Amino acid sequence: MSVGSVLGLQWLGNRGVQRSLVVGMYACVASAFAQLMLRAGAGEAQAIATSLASFATFIAGILLGGRSASQPFRPTGNLGPRDGLLLLVPIILLLRFLPYIGLGGEQLAADVVMWRANPTSFFDFGLLGSAVVLLGVWMYALAVARNLELLSLQPGELPPTAGTVEYHDWLESPYRYVDHAGAWQGLMGRFLGGGVILMLILGSAQLGPDLLTPDRPMLTEPMPLLLIYFLLGLVLAAQTGLDRLRADWIRSGAAVQSGMIPRWLVAGTLLVVCGLVVALLLPTTLAQDAVVALPLLGPLLGKLLWPVLAFLKLVLSGLAWVFSNLLALLLTPLTWILPDTQMPVPDLASQEVIDAGQGSSFEEESLQQGPTWLSIIWRLLTFGIPGAIAGVIALYALWNAWRKRRDIWLLLTSAWGEAVGSLRDVFAIFVAWVWRAAGSLAPRGRRRARARAEGNEPKRQEEAKELDFRELGLRALGRLAPRQLLIYFYISILGRAAKLGWGRRESDTAYEASAQLTGHLPQHSDSISSLTRAFVRARYSQAAVSGEDAAPLRQPWGHVLSALRPKRRFRWLSFWR
Repeated sequence: MSVGSVLGLQWLGNRGVQRSLVVGMYACVASAFAQLMLRAGAGEAQAIATSLASFATFIAGILLGGRSASQPFRPTGNLGPRDGLLLLVPIILLLRFLPYIGLGGEQLAADVVMWRANPTSFFDFGLLGSAVVLLGVWMYALAVARNLELLSLQPGELPPTAGTVEYHDWLESPYRYVDHAGAWQGLMGRFLGGGVILMLILGSAQLGPDLLTPDRPMLTEPMPLLLIYFLLGLVLAAQTGLDRLRADWIRSGAAVQSGMIPRWLVAGTLLVVCGLVVALLLPTTLAQDAVVALPLLGPLLGKLLWPVLAFLKLVLSGLAWVFSNLLALLLTPLTWILPDTQMPVPDLASQEVIDAGQGSSFEEESLQQGPTWLSIIWRLLTFGIPGAIAGVIALYALWNAWRKRRDIWLLLTSAWGEAVGSLRDVFAIFVAWVWRAAGSLAPRGRRRARARAEGNEPKRQEEAKELDFRELGLRALGRLAPRQLLIYFYISILGRAAKLGWGRRESDTAYEASAQLTGHLPQHSDSISSLTRAFVRARYSQAAVSGEDAAPLRQPWGHVLSALRPKRRFRWLSFWR
């Protein structure tokens, strides 16, 4: 198995799902951060702009991260982490000017006049704080992308043929010791750490004046963002665990079943949904309010779930009593050590008067002295040179983003296409499961179940092996195994050729029949030879055949089949002859 086929089998179908889950989890964090900024007193436009900029920064880090100079994990065109870091400059500028969409042009004109008078006011506390947040988000996204890439099988991880020069180089290569388990553990640690941060952000966003006193009540408002975050995180844990296991399987030489990714995703999602249902049944305030709110099902559910809720409430109350008393016992010695004194309250009014007097005297002295050559040098060193360097970096970052705009667009569209394709496969698997469940209730399904119970299943499997490909329609191709599909490709083109009078003799081998067909269709010689080799391998060899082997042959088969389609002449077209 080549490296390219292994990579295609290993993680091309799963990376879109993993990125979508990670981006969805961070969307919860960005939304909670916007709520915290609004609670802290920031403007609505500033909070929305900061959240959107951090979300865009995280997406850029996930798409561009995960590679290093010594380990070329995946191709991203001419883009790299340095280009992603330079993209922070346009994002920060967008973050600075985006709030003015809601504030209006008059506020922007007034701020521009203020920036011209005092250039340092452009970098206010809000912008600097947002820049620090974006830088932290960028580094966090790179770390997550690195862990996601290390989960997959690397290009040079499989050993070459023993006794060659490449095998000797592989023995000393770092790809031989890729730690997939460590990458998965690091990703799970970041997942749990992000959940704790999200919990703190949501809790801080709900704090009010009534919650700052010692006798504060408990937070009873639901946190749907936290619930969505952990649901997506559990699905991500399942998918990344599958990626890690598949890397170990392929490295050990085991055969990996194709189509496992969407089935694993659907199964993991169903398990998470079942866990969500069980969690909602816990004796929480939200669950009790929901039961009471239901007019008809509320009393019935309350009576049915009363034993379970009573048992859980008893267990949780006991645990709360044990932990509260244990915490009080551990904190009691601290009350003996700390002094029971009160700090003197300073007179703020007198302090403000003193500060105002000192400030006015300092301003008068500075105005009397006037600008000197020392102050000019000081302003040049503190404002002029750093401002010029920042301007050059900003212009270079904007020029670099414009120069590589095609690569950025290609990267975004390819990542979106991978994510949509993966979700489409998952939806198809889910629909197939529902269709099978519904089909089991049909008369045909009941007859098949009765035949299986009577012991006729082996006979049905033997009949399925002797499948008549000539009577098979295009709608039934999905029922064929990869080996049967390769056989069908070859037999169908021979049957179409026989209708045109180009039939094969009974004594001809597969290659002889293909050579005769190539004489009639020389422009499709490559496609016919590929289909012939695949047929011989599937029909007369015991080698494993997977869906990855049959998928590339669909297009050549369609071209040959179209070339063999008989030309139909209609009567009303005979007028033009």
